[in-house]
Amino acid sequence: MNEFMRLTIRILLVIAVLLSCVPLGTSGEAAADLSNSSGTNASIPKRGGTLRLALPSDVSSLDPDFAFDTISAPFLMLLYQGLVEYDDGLKLLPGLAKDWSVSADQLTYTFHLRPGIRFSNGREMVAADFVFTLERNLDPKLAALTESFFEGIAGAKDFRAGKTPHVRGIRAPHGDTLEIELAAPDPTFLYILTLPGAFVVPHEAVEKSGVSFATHPVGTGPYVLKQWRRGGEMRFERNPFFPEADRQYLDAIEVQEGGDTTLHLMMFERGELDIADITQEPGIPVPDFLRIQHNPRWRGLIEDISAASNWYLLLNTELTPFDQLTVRQAMNYAIDKDKIVRLLHGTVIPAKGILPPPIPGFNPELTGYSYDPAKARQLLAAAGYPNGFACKLWLEAGNPLMEPAAAAIQYDLAQVGIKAQINPVTLPAFIDSSERRKTVQCGLTGWSQDYPDPSDFLDTQFNGSRITEEGCQNVTFYNNPKVNALFAEAATCPDVNRRLRIYQAAEQTIVSDAPVVPLFYQRVFALRQPWLHGVRLHPVLYFRFERMWKDQ
Repeated sequence: MNEFMRLTIRILLVIAVLLSCVPLGTSGEAAADLSNSSGTNASIPKRGGTLRLALPSDVSSLDPDFAFDTISAPFLMLLYQGLVEYDDGLKLLPGLAKDWSVSADQLTYTFHLRPGIRFSNGREMVAADFVFTLERNLDPKLAALTESFFEGIAGAKDFRAGKTPHVRGIRAPHGDTLEIELAAPDPTFLYILTLPGAFVVPHEAVEKSGVSFATHPVGTGPYVLKQWRRGGEMRFERNPFFPEADRQYLDAIEVQEGGDTTLHLMMFERGELDIADITQEPGIPVPDFLRIQHNPRWRGLIEDISAASNWYLLLNTELTPFDQLTVRQAMNYAIDKDKIVRLLHGTVIPAKGILPPPIPGFNPELTGYSYDPAKARQLLAAAGYPNGFACKLWLEAGNPLMEPAAAAIQYDLAQVGIKAQINPVTLPAFIDSSERRKTVQCGLTGWSQDYPDPSDFLDTQFNGSRITEEGCQNVTFYNNPKVNALFAEAATCPDVNRRLRIYQAAEQTIVSDAPVVPLFYQRVFALRQPWLHGVRLHPVLYFRFERMWKDQ
């Protein structure tokens, strides 16, 4: 998923105070300070109270087939569940499935469902509900946002083409048993089952509400939607049929919709909100970032986590002069990434490669490019550009992160003779143009995980066999047969460790081929009140409201 479609980071460049910036403490330090400020019983969960939150605008949807973004995700987790779920990290645990097994050929997954699970309308869940849910997601008339992830199920393509009335690879042989057969082995399939499109929904509620299901959601999650006044507020209350009290500490969750993050911070400091900002952009309004960071009242209440997202300068390998390896390598040597990180107050982490730290396979020993403008000039001369060249640098207009980063990059490139003309365009124009062949010469963009697997970053963005004329997520149009072969090998490799080594080898080759200039990885912050507990940021889901509790 294009990072611009997931995150809009609100960054204000305040150069006058950069030198006074002091690094934030770790989340562990924040937890220790919170414990001291909240008393000795802070770690003992309590039932009761209302969690008060705010968003600048409505969530995209509360229908799991139409909500696939980091803002909506925590609210979907209140309402729905899937067969598997994450622990506090990236390990997968049983969810609505009490256990599962995989056939010797790695094609058939058999799930045994937990007994006695009920939807919020009171009806008991059965395996046939998952058949309905997955076929609904694959229905071409619905146009679900996550449909493409489930096309690997046997018979899915025939079903979507209208050749069969049902997907032959999705079966419910018993009320408590679900079988899913794949067309080919896929080591990521269990991760795919954590996506919203696999959250079980009851057919009768969907059929009754139709297009209004998003405002009348029915699931098996710990909470139910009691009110949603568009542009006004949402209120969630406990699902009376949910069996696990340790996910229902709060009586309710209320979300005010409207206003910007600066207003929300003012409300937070007046005690009217329990978390300052839940948009992950980056979690504290940057104009106030240093003030909050240095304020002893709040410093110990800041949580942070490395996000599974990367930002980079794309270099179109099909367009001159970036069709030359030496020119692309010169671009990498010319840009001072550490300076960009300093300009962004340390809210990001400098990147050497493609995979961000939370993703399995992240290689801290990866050989990248140092900042070496003399080396850049040498390579440009060897490529036939001793005096540099002119290029157009695309980016989203008005993006307060990209614009200062682009200015820094433009300055660095000018020092080696490259005249980069900044070309700001609207977000839709940037996405449409960058995904169209032989259109965008270079530009600032990024990627955020769909699920925590290296294939989602590497195969999706750099597999040459996936290149299309339009709508191409390989926006550099990079095509290395050796790398493509590594992706094909990893796609069906059952050995986890060997598979990660394959992706690491592919990443090193990609970095050496330099279709991008890796810039930085994002950090996400959460500023909370001292009476709120359980705010442990998750590397995939970020906020898990159903696990929080209050002193009051």
